[in-house]
Amino acid sequence: MKGFEKEYKKNKSYEQRNLSKEQILKKAFKLHSEGKILEATKCYQYFLNQGFKDHRLFYNYGVLLISLGKLREAESIYRKAIEIKPDFAEVHYNLGAILKDLGNLKEAELS
Repeated sequence: MKGFEKEYKKNKSYEQRNLSKEQILKKAFKLHSEGKILEATKCYQYFLNQGFKDHRLFYNYGVLLISLGKLREAESIYRKAIEIKPDFAEVHYNLGAILKDLGNLKEAELS
């Protein structure tokens, strides 16, 4: 996270650059889609630490965590996405897959 914070501070805060929350989220998503996993991870963590409450942030971070094999962390992140947007079908599906892989079959079936 230090690398991202350093870049963040060096380039002024997002608010000072008049970037919207949407533009900030797009930066994280772009890094992720470009395969810049370390940078994307730092970005997602920074935004979560700043208190961002956007279901897409939690969903995409969960996808990244799954790709790193961090199923327990992804489970926790997906549960937060569901708290924010309970009708988000994709996150329920992915949570079910994680729970299945973790051996929690009954809960996986419900998800």
